[in-house]
Amino acid sequence: MSLLQCDEHRVNYGANRAECRGENHHYTSKQPVTVMEYLPKEKKQKKEKITSLGQSTVDLLPLLYGQSFSSSVVLHLVPPGSPGDANLQEEQPASLDVSVRLSESLLSPSQLARSNLLRVTMETAYSVPEAWPVAPPTGPQAFCYTAATRVCEQVLVFSGGVMKPGGQREAAERPKRWPLEGLEAPGAQHVAGASIRTAPFTQEDGQLTGPEDRKFRSEAETSGKRVVWDTERRLYLPPEATHSLSRGVATCRLLPVEVMRSNSLTARGTKTATRPHSEDEVSFHGVAFVDLGALLYPGVTRVRGAYALHPYSDAQLHTQGMVSVLKQQVKVKGRAGSAVGSCKVAAAVAGGRTLDGQKPTIKDAARKVLADGEAVVNMEGQMYADSRTYIIMEFSVDKPLVPKRPAEDLAKRVRELIPPRPPLPRRPAGAERAVRFYQKEVGGVLRQVWAQYHQMFGSDLLARGSPEDMKTLLLAELTYHGTYFSCKEQMKYAVVRLVREKMFQTEEFSDQERLQAFLSQLYVYLLDLTHTALNQHASVDEEEGSVTLQLSVDQTRLSAREAELNGDYDLAAKYYQEQVSRHPAVAEYWCDYGSFLLLTSDQGKAQECFQRAVSVQHTHVLMCGVVSQMWGQLDDAETFLEDATRCHPGSVEAWTLLGLFHGSHGNQFKAEMAFQEAGRVLGPSPQPPSACQSPSIKPGGVASSQYLLRLARLHLLQQDYRTASDCLEEALQHSFQSGDHSRAQQIYQRSLDFTTQPADTHSVFLRLGQIYLRTAQFDEAKTIYLRACSSSPSCLTWLGLGIACYRLGDVCEAEEALIEANRLNNHHAAVWSYLTLISLKLKFDDEAVLTEIKRLQEELGFGNPCFQTLTISHDETPASKR
Repeated sequence: MSLLQCDEHRVNYGANRAECRGENHHYTSKQPVTVMEYLPKEKKQKKEKITSLGQSTVDLLPLLYGQSFSSSVVLHLVPPGSPGDANLQEEQPASLDVSVRLSESLLSPSQLARSNLLRVTMETAYSVPEAWPVAPPTGPQAFCYTAATRVCEQVLVFSGGVMKPGGQREAAERPKRWPLEGLEAPGAQHVAGASIRTAPFTQEDGQLTGPEDRKFRSEAETSGKRVVWDTERRLYLPPEATHSLSRGVATCRLLPVEVMRSNSLTARGTKTATRPHSEDEVSFHGVAFVDLGALLYPGVTRVRGAYALHPYSDAQLHTQGMVSVLKQQVKVKGRAGSAVGSCKVAAAVAGGRTLDGQKPTIKDAARKVLADGEAVVNMEGQMYADSRTYIIMEFSVDKPLVPKRPAEDLAKRVRELIPPRPPLPRRPAGAERAVRFYQKEVGGVLRQVWAQYHQMFGSDLLARGSPEDMKTLLLAELTYHGTYFSCKEQMKYAVVRLVREKMFQTEEFSDQERLQAFLSQLYVYLLDLTHTALNQHASVDEEEGSVTLQLSVDQTRLSAREAELNGDYDLAAKYYQEQVSRHPAVAEYWCDYGSFLLLTSDQGKAQECFQRAVSVQHTHVLMCGVVSQMWGQLDDAETFLEDATRCHPGSVEAWTLLGLFHGSHGNQFKAEMAFQEAGRVLGPSPQPPSACQSPSIKPGGVASSQYLLRLARLHLLQQDYRTASDCLEEALQHSFQSGDHSRAQQIYQRSLDFTTQPADTHSVFLRLGQIYLRTAQFDEAKTIYLRACSSSPSCLTWLGLGIACYRLGDVCEAEEALIEANRLNNHHAAVWSYLTLISLKLKFDDEAVLTEIKRLQEELGFGNPCFQTLTISHDETPASKR
């Protein structure tokens, strides 16, 4: 179908004529088009015959943005009025080419940038009263179902709700409809490109999202009656209206949405027999309160959910400074009296029988309405509460009312706040690495030769004759045992690397003279390099005395945690410092050290550590936000915490800390959004948490297990063991610290018996082993410390094993365990004490030393040395100090 010309409301098609007619409002952006055929009138006809060919709707929203457009819309055929027109339905759907031109923009660019577009969609009312009848499929509906609300001083009315029986769910994706009446063609009322997409209950923003509501909603949306609107209304918001909406939501976040049912015949103007109530009364008046607070969350543009219908009450709205929208609409139209009267009469007729058992008549029902007055109105509204009726609505804006800071701006701001990472140490080039490798191999050969020499001649360099004789004997011994050839093979690869990477010789020599010259040069270079390597190494005696064990990364972290657990903060600081000095490019180690410094209340150094971690790896920004909050740097703290949620969207800690930050500074909506995100990460909750309610605290003030666990850990770090015990009775450490060793032993043993082991089994092993030692259960202590040594060996685990073996009389095993403990930490006093006890146990007969020990004990106040009863545990002090 070709559109030739459109002048005002008429389109000419040559012989036939068709006209475009429709209405337009300032808050809607659609234009209904009806194509009609005007046939020439016959002789006996007074008027020309008009036939509706089809209907369609054109979306004029692009005009709001100053865009002219051309589109092809489907022309939906009007249902045939006679059998002869039935062939029209079998043809291929017709299309209508529409071209809309705009001479000048409706809005300026600045107005467009500051304005917004609000879309309100009334979807469905579920679990409506069972007494409401369902209209037959082919007949007209007996009642009209209307919903209305007021946004930015504009009244949005949703009429044309259709009552449907239960039996199946509404489609998960279905088209939205225009708020137009009088469209007879099926499909003409659908909004092109706009559809309703349902979501799981847990992803909704409204009410009835808890686990206890799932069964009820599933049954209501499957088998229950429902009223369907699926209608969308649009409202253009100029800048002042956008600000008004934001202020209104911030002042009163609950928007009342009213629902009513009226007689359809009365609504069309039919008069009723009675008019028992005033003109502003509404039948079956209900109200739902939609929480629009989520629209003030940063970056949020949509709120959709289920909202319970309550009986309407004037007092409830008057307390918020609001009035009924439906009452005003009904009063203006002048049709409320008849609609209410007929509806109340119908309700009274359906309500039951009279006292004599007879079904009441229409007159009896009307008389009852006149006598009861307001009580009947309450009874009608109460039907919503009794049936648990709820509506599903959606509010969306094109641009968020509160813009969200872009991720690029957050990252840029963090880079400005955090000093740049210090330059990494220059990595040596290939030639330099080859030289270092050769010097290292020379040192290894030197140690092997010195070991053989020491075995043959001892420590006296000239005890076995002249140096030449000793050199000959040493070389013969090295050759005999194969050490010479082993060292030769060991040096071969280092020499090859020097030739390739230092001297850049990778090809064979074709000239013997060049080969000899190169070998001479290589010999001189290797001899000089060997002398340099030998001079760099210290003497063998000094090297032998300075050999120390370097703990691995895991052992260093474990030792730091052990020291922190036992309250030895100086030793813990030493391990943490060693960790960051050995691995300065690992952000996790800087975070560990910073957390330890926060525990010791050194906030300045802690901030430096966290900033160093961020400079190494940008994603470690969470603790920077915590420290900035502690220093009162609120803008920086907000930047760090928001960036932490961007880097770690699945972190409960990040969202919770952000919510606590906003909540402590009175930003209720941002705090709610953060807590809701934390709740989604944790799992479905009965209802979204409020701004003063952490996601780990259940409604009603009952603390959840996650909250109690975190709170107990916090009090344990603060060494407030009594409060920790009150917060979490089943916590693993509170009984041990409070002195109830029997209770603590039961808890530790039970935790180790679980199929899923505790996250920190090392501390459980240590504490349980200490309890066994203090209660003289040495066999159990030996078993538990053996498990600890096999899973996570440390100085304290080997020390505990040594003490248990010593008390059981296994002196040799105790000595081996204590030697391992001393190897990991040679500054632990308890290790040396038990090694001394073992030496005395092994028939130490040096009277001078024993006399000196006794004299020192008497001088220092340790009392009489009774070695058989002396007990030194991990955290015990000498008897005189106890």
